[in-house]
Amino acid sequence: MSIVKNEPKYKNGLLQAIRAQLEHRAFWLYLLCDEAKKRGLDPKDFGSAAIKRCGLSQGADLVKKGKTDSLKAFVKPCSQSLLSLFLKWIF
Repeated sequence: MSIVKNEPKYKNGLLQAIRAQLEHRAFWLYLLCDEAKKRGLDPKDFGSAAIKRCGLSQGADLVKKGKTDSLKAFVKPCSQSLLSLFLKWIF
């Protein structure tokens, strides 16, 4: 197995905090799946459903807070998507 070396280009404090949160979530998700395997459960049997429920819940909250279900708020006229630009900064 190869080792991935992921070094962020942008290193300001806010972006580092966001990256740390994402890494932490990935870590605890791995640990949950690992514990499930130890108990004879296959994470593939329930993991996708749980992740989908989480995403739908968070999406519903964003729609409620943003008072729209349109992604147009993330798009700059004649430019890149704000969301994709932001994600490039994080990763």
